[in-house]
Amino acid sequence: MEVTPILKENYIIEGEIITRTGLMIGGTKDTLKIGGVDTPIIRDPRSGDPYIPGSSLKGKMRSLVEYSTGKYDKDGNPHGFKEKCNDQSCKICVVFGSLNNENVHVGRLVVRDSFLLEEEDFEIEIKTENVINRIQGRAQAPRTFERVPANTRFGLELIYSSYGVNNDKELLSTIFEALSMLQDSYLGSSGSRGYGKIEFRIKRILKRTVEDYEKGNNGTILFDSGEGSLPSELLAKKPWNGNS
Repeated sequence: MEVTPILKENYIIEGEIITRTGLMIGGTKDTLKIGGVDTPIIRDPRSGDPYIPGSSLKGKMRSLVEYSTGKYDKDGNPHGFKEKCNDQSCKICVVFGSLNNENVHVGRLVVRDSFLLEEEDFEIEIKTENVINRIQGRAQAPRTFERVPANTRFGLELIYSSYGVNNDKELLSTIFEALSMLQDSYLGSSGSRGYGKIEFRIKRILKRTVEDYEKGNNGTILFDSGEGSLPSELLAKKPWNGNS
């Protein structure tokens, strides 16, 4: 008998993203300027400040879980992009959502865009790279990139919805596994050349049930830390299971 998913509770995960090396998530060139950079970073169109799109963060998290489970399509496309997934408890589909219209899963995870924290004050880094001629030893084909400098902080907000089916509450751990793997990988472009190392500091996990929304309650704080904890530390404790 098929069970109709009914929202039980939301888990709101808040914290910070800290760049440990220069970060480049590419934007678009609105105008062509003489002497301008070849690859600009993405910016908020109103403030002009850089930000981290939720789609970039969620996509990277999903890809790392796919790699770690060996679940991606035979032609290299993301899991379920062309080939239908028939596994009702597939943690990739349950957590991140189905990519194929024939699949039935709506993703439990929402990843918000990450914006600069208000107290952050910095200048965009302009980095020049070259190709070195292997015989002459000369630099050629110079190109310039914009990067968010190291030790810049962005806000982090993730929301995970539990419907009480497909083992979805237990799969909350998948989020912290993905964040941990991402810290040992990279976000954005040119990770093999040192770009995109980041660190997550989780500062609060809040649970809001449907009853909390109905009664206007703030919910239950499951974890609260001013300094924040690494995803691996929370993965070991699993405060969403009632552990402290």
